[in-house]
Amino acid sequence: MSDKTRREHLKTLLGMAALGSTPLAALAAPPAKPQEAVPPQGIGYRIEHVSYSDQGGRPDGVQVMVNRKHVYVGHMFNDGVTILDATDPRKLKPVGFFSAGAGTRTHQLQTAEDMLLLANGANIVAMQSYDGMRGYFENNLVDSITNRKKFRSGLSIHDISKPGEMREIAFLEIPGFGINRVWWPGGRYATVAAHFDGYTDHILAIVDLKNITKPEIVSRWALPGMNRAAGEAPT
Repeated sequence: MSDKTRREHLKTLLGMAALGSTPLAALAAPPAKPQEAVPPQGIGYRIEHVSYSDQGGRPDGVQVMVNRKHVYVGHMFNDGVTILDATDPRKLKPVGFFSAGAGTRTHQLQTAEDMLLLANGANIVAMQSYDGMRGYFENNLVDSITNRKKFRSGLSIHDISKPGEMREIAFLEIPGFGINRVWWPGGRYATVAAHFDGYTDHILAIVDLKNITKPEIVSRWALPGMNRAAGEAPT
């Protein structure tokens, strides 16, 4: 197969992949005219804009979860979680803010069964430095930290049965740079992407929540070459 044929084949596959991941409604949406100014509420098609909140002056929201008509928003830069009363979705009202302390990023969270699982880790945005955007993709987590500060590392579990409140009932400490992702739809097991001391970056771990007040890690998985402490060579 010639290089030209390969390129044409690749373009076809990429086009099919993009089409397959695009909602039908989006395909039917009329294109916005370049000269039209975007209104404050944005531009939607078959979606009604209901309200906007700057989340108590902290607009850097990342993951958003809802429980008992309250919205829990993890932040990228503000080192905490904002709680919004959404009883009236048209008038979102900030009613609380939880912080694990300066330097601790809590941008990822999950809610189920009146519980909230919260990722605690280093605010790596404030602790990393790169020569350029390319450096972000070419360096591993450990080697990119140039301005290390104090932070909390692990998984915290909160009782949110009382709307607007986050009562911590357990904390699973994970020595390292902390958790970057957490997934938990309810039930016994939660999945996290966490950095453990000795590894070059975040790895997969399963947390057993059979005793919700005493969570424990029951399995871990990493790519070959990530365990620097064991002498593994990068792959």
